[in-house]
Amino acid sequence: MFSTLAQLDVRTGSVRDSGSLIGAVVGIVILGLVFWLLWWLISYIAPPEPFAKVARVVLALVAVILLINFLMGLTGNPLVRWN
Repeated sequence: MFSTLAQLDVRTGSVRDSGSLIGAVVGIVILGLVFWLLWWLISYIAPPEPFAKVARVVLALVAVILLINFLMGLTGNPLVRWN
């Protein structure tokens, strides 16, 4: 299928250079930092408990969906194509 795993373009599932995989991993790290910052901000602002819990659940769901999309993109079948 692919000559090496590094030649798989994560977002489109097509063969590209190894820089696309490295760029995708860097993007995931940046998204992780953004989600961590938002999680901390929810705790720092300290809204009333039902709202804080709902915000954390929504944030966790978005993070999980994006991570699943990234992992499925490695196989060439992402949930959402960002073209």
